[in-house]
Amino acid sequence: MPTLRAQRSGIAVGRDTVVVAWSEHSKTEQSSRVYVSEYRDGVWKQVGEPFSGVPDHSVLEVSVAMDEQGNPHVAWTEESDLRDEGVIYYSRCWFGSGWTPPELIQPRGVLYGFSQPQIVVDSTGEPWVAWDRMGGPPYSQEIYYRRHRSSGWEPEQFVSGGVLSDFHVNRRGFPFVAVQQGAVLQPQ
Repeated sequence: MPTLRAQRSGIAVGRDTVVVAWSEHSKTEQSSRVYVSEYRDGVWKQVGEPFSGVPDHSVLEVSVAMDEQGNPHVAWTEESDLRDEGVIYYSRCWFGSGWTPPELIQPRGVLYGFSQPQIVVDSTGEPWVAWDRMGGPPYSQEIYYRRHRSSGWEPEQFVSGGVLSDFHVNRRGFPFVAVQQGAVLQPQ
């Protein structure tokens, strides 16, 4: 039986709110879930119930962002007990309505998996998610992102080979990617 264990947290800060999201095993479940808490008006409270994309999968890595209204958006990777690593999910919380059903935004490929999801919300309130794609042969690591529009998720966009360090979108809707190799890229 797993012990209570929280890991791989993300944090987002708004005007008067702090939101923290993380992966945690409960005392009664084998698989981990996404947990989210907010600090507002001097009090911490849990945001909705813990969740995951697939009940028997474990949440690996979590990233959180907030839109201008203070609604949290979460992207995370999951794996099953069979270790078919790194599918990516997304959900947002509408305060007063709860979490949207998890959306599978990147299924596992035949020869590769995903890690290090990073989510940002642009000035229009739409989420963007960047991640590392690892696999082969030959073994490679590449950076991709997807943007959400009112019609749904746009196709994945290749950024560069390398390891994702940071991801941001400016007020004009242009993405910027920092790679661990020491470069900042602006994909077109």
